[in-house]
Amino acid sequence: MHDNIIPFLGYCALVNIGVILIWFISILVARDTILNLHSKIFMIPEDEILPIHYKLIGQFKLLNILFFITPWLVLSLAK
Repeated sequence: MHDNIIPFLGYCALVNIGVILIWFISILVARDTILNLHSKIFMIPEDEILPIHYKLIGQFKLLNILFFITPWLVLSLAK
């Protein structure tokens, strides 16, 4: 059973890390476009959007560590 879960957790962690990197790079590259778009969609002032994005990136990273990387590491070491 663990033989199937370990690679699955590893791939899920890698996909999530890829999402985090794409999200972060898109903020770096298209900052003004993202700020303008999100301020219009969500009716939030532009100066509040970046802290919200960085907080969400941090939470996403912590959840990835908690739910995918930690179990992958524990199961890999226990094998």
